[in-house]
Amino acid sequence: MELVTFLKGGGRHGLMHSVWPCSRNDIVANVSVLVAAGCVGYWRAACPDIMIGAALAVFVLRSAFRVLGRARSELRAAVPAP
Repeated sequence: MELVTFLKGGGRHGLMHSVWPCSRNDIVANVSVLVAAGCVGYWRAACPDIMIGAALAVFVLRSAFRVLGRARSELRAAVPAP
């Protein structure tokens, strides 16, 4: 239901704006686990798992910093200056 509201253009606040990045991160994490498992099974080495895990960590952290930046700017806009 939240996604429908977001796609219709409503709820442009930070919580609604974090729905898509969180959902995307979940999908990317699940697919990367499957890819890493396949690579580890094929090459019989831990290197693919470590590399894919590191790339996933960078991907998720970038997304988190974007959401935090947006929340910070919304907070500044909502709090009147003294």
